[in-house]
Amino acid sequence: MGRARTTISAIRLALERRDLCVNIPMFGISECLNLGTPLGIVRYEITKQRAEFQNRLKAKIAAKVSPEDSASPAAQHSLKLRAC
Repeated sequence: MGRARTTISAIRLALERRDLCVNIPMFGISECLNLGTPLGIVRYEITKQRAEFQNRLKAKIAAKVSPEDSASPAAQHSLKLRAC
């Protein structure tokens, strides 16, 4: 019983000090994951969402550039700087 109490205390302490809590739904027999698996899942999701955001931002910037502005080299250079 002492070990279970220590584990529960450690879990409560970790939850109190956390910045963010992520719930990863699990289907199947396994009830737990080692630290590397959820870290990989979270990093994948962050990368995916960041890429989606950047694509939307680039499309929004491209939509703001009018056809006559896009002909000048200065406007093209400016667009490249803003899109980075």
